[in-house]
Amino acid sequence: LTATIGQLSARRQHAKLTLYRRFSHVLLASALLSAAMITWQLGALAGDPLDESWATLWVFDAFWHALYFAVLLAVCYLWSPTKSNLQYAYMDELGQEEMQNATELDDF
Repeated sequence: LTATIGQLSARRQHAKLTLYRRFSHVLLASALLSAAMITWQLGALAGDPLDESWATLWVFDAFWHALYFAVLLAVCYLWSPTKSNLQYAYMDELGQEEMQNATELDDF
């Protein structure tokens, strides 16, 4: 993902770059939430006997399903059909300098 973001930045494809940066933010947030949940789960299981906390143990399993669903929804939102999806798939966006050069050539 880092290589793709670097490549898009070098090619100055801003629309695709924004899309992939948002996707990397979603992945980072899910990794941070996973780490926090694992830490809480280890603390809860190490500190309390399971006999006392049996009523809340369902949260440990439900969290992973909810996190997976949230990431899936984020991906569906990011790559939802729009008018410009065909442009993302089949053509490279011109960089800012290339667009300026093209308009300058058109002026002649």
